[in-house]
Amino acid sequence: MLHHARSSLFAALLLLAALAAPGCGDDDTSPTDATDEATPEADGADVDADADADAIDEAEAESGADVDDRTDVDDTTDADETLDVPPAPCSPEEVAMVTDATVDELHARIVAGDALAVVDVREASETASGIIEGALLFPWSSGALSAGHATLPTDRPLYVICGSGGRSVAASAFLVDNGHFCVHNVQGGMSAWRSAGYPTITP
Repeated sequence: MLHHARSSLFAALLLLAALAAPGCGDDDTSPTDATDEATPEADGADVDADADADAIDEAEAESGADVDDRTDVDDTTDADETLDVPPAPCSPEEVAMVTDATVDELHARIVAGDALAVVDVREASETASGIIEGALLFPWSSGALSAGHATLPTDRPLYVICGSGGRSVAASAFLVDNGHFCVHNVQGGMSAWRSAGYPTITP
């Protein structure tokens, strides 16, 4: 009997201890649940952020581009437009004026292989005795230069030469007045060229 009473008392104590322990009974609340109830705004923010991220991902998948990186701004500027006028092949101070050049300067540039054009404005009777190799023949007095100047190259300096330097001055001024640039008048003409011992060829 005593043993049975002790067992019953021990069972009753265990039952009371179980009922008195925190987290038991009808009002069972876990620490995690308490935290969740204390921060409802945080959970809502997470949901909204996830929804926004999903919307961006869907938009990117449809367009094939990053939504945040897209822009409607046109980056094209006037500076990128191609101009019809070619860049001048000489220094700025030589663009819109006639520059005098010596036969030595012209010869040195030819030997160096510089891109240039020699425009011989003598008549056919004069050029028959010899010209600078590669020279373009546009007689001034007979009007060939006035009629055909538009066919002259525009991507290199023009060196205008005549018999002794008189006609080349007028021809050079005409070229500048008619839109040509980097025009050089060769002083002394073919007379100075030959006197310097520079070569000629027969056209």
